[in-house]
Amino acid sequence: MLSNIVLQWLRKLGLRDVIDRLRMSWQKLTLAKQNRAFRSEYPDVNLPKDDIMYETFNLNYRKYFEGGRKTAKEILSHFQKASKKDYPDSILDWGCGPGRVIRHMPELLPSATKVVGSDFNGETIEWCQRQIPNIEFVQNALMPPIQLKNESIEWVYCISVFTHLSRDAHHAWIQEIYRILQRGGYFLMTTQGDAFINKLTASEVKMYSDDQIVIRDGVEEGRRTFSAFHPPAYIKALTRDFKVQKHIPGTGSKNQPQQDIWVLSKGG
Repeated sequence: MLSNIVLQWLRKLGLRDVIDRLRMSWQKLTLAKQNRAFRSEYPDVNLPKDDIMYETFNLNYRKYFEGGRKTAKEILSHFQKASKKDYPDSILDWGCGPGRVIRHMPELLPSATKVVGSDFNGETIEWCQRQIPNIEFVQNALMPPIQLKNESIEWVYCISVFTHLSRDAHHAWIQEIYRILQRGGYFLMTTQGDAFINKLTASEVKMYSDDQIVIRDGVEEGRRTFSAFHPPAYIKALTRDFKVQKHIPGTGSKNQPQQDIWVLSKGG
């Protein structure tokens, strides 16, 4: 709990991002040997700059690439079980970052499937457009709309995106995803649920226990240090226009909690 309070004070003093950059430098140093080994094993794999990778993930190159492929397979498995379909006609990675997951989709899906990635970070989207083939990348703003037609995407997923958005953005983007999702389509998202309670301060735990979203702002919205925590009841209310097909509560240790997985559908 002490560390949580310290982090809150750092945020109030405007030092949270400074500490986070120091953490990035430390990761770069401690992972240097492992990352050199990865580059030797995968010399043809294009990787984003370290600061871009760290902003959305961490600096472990192997976990970015091999872990991204594993996550892509898991996402498709969740969709396939819920929809009883092998593949969609279209799939969107909303908040794709530097392509950790979506870069593997073309090899896992038929060539006829339209694969789209979007993000609000212009530098990230520009890198994806240059380096990752067979995917359409579009840039969106921090708030909707996204430049996609009504009911144009069959499967939509976002990994740890709502975890970095404000209350207003939560409501705006849920409506926007509903707009672009096909009738009978599916939406998968991850949130910071009960497994993250140990990371909250006493006052935050009270808010969370009252089924209120907990927002840690004081930094630029959308950044990794802007954080939101989601009681399951809040998510159910937020997504009331969808049908909850599956909710998998996060597990893991106190220091490495896993996010909740939600699989939702839009009525046909």
